[in-house]
Amino acid sequence: MALASEVDAASLAQQTTARALIQAAIRFEWSAHLFYAELTGKVRPALVPLVAELADEERQHHAHLVELLERVDFMEELQSQMTLPHTSARFDALIDNPELPAQPDEDDILAVALAREEAAAEHYARLAEDAAHPAMRQGFAYLRDEEISHVAQLGQRWGRLEDTRNAPCPA
Repeated sequence: MALASEVDAASLAQQTTARALIQAAIRFEWSAHLFYAELTGKVRPALVPLVAELADEERQHHAHLVELLERVDFMEELQSQMTLPHTSARFDALIDNPELPAQPDEDDILAVALAREEAAAEHYARLAEDAAHPAMRQGFAYLRDEEISHVAQLGQRWGRLEDTRNAPCPA
C-alpha cells in the first residue's frame, strides 16, 4: 500500500504550469518548422510543395503560440497548475527531430511526418479539453484542427504514393 506522501509526490510530479505546456508546444512547432524546411532540399520535386506548405504552417503555429504566451489577459492563468496530459511524453519526444538518411524516400518522410502530426493533434486535443481559460482552450483547439488537417494531407499523399506503386507497369 502506498503512503500518502508517495501518492502526493507522484501527483506533484505530474503537475506543470500552463506556461510550461505552451513553451513545450512552441519548441515542438519550431522544430517541426525546421524539420519540414530542411526536407525541401532532400525530397523529390513532386513533394516539395507539400513539405514547404507544412514548414510554413508550422512556423505560423509557432507564432500563434508565442502570441498566446504573451497575452496579458490571462497571465495569471499561465501560472496555474495543470496535470501533465498522458500525451506529453510522446509529444516531448518528438521535439528533437529524427535523423533521416541523406536521400530519404517518401515512406521515411511520410512516416516521421505522420507520427509528428498525429502526436501533436492528440496532445493539442487534450490540452484544449484541460485548459480552463477560454482563449487557451480556443488556441489549442485551433492547433488540434490544424494538425488533424496535416494528418489528412499526409495520409492522402501516402495513399497516392501507394496507388502509383500498385499501378500496372506500361506494356
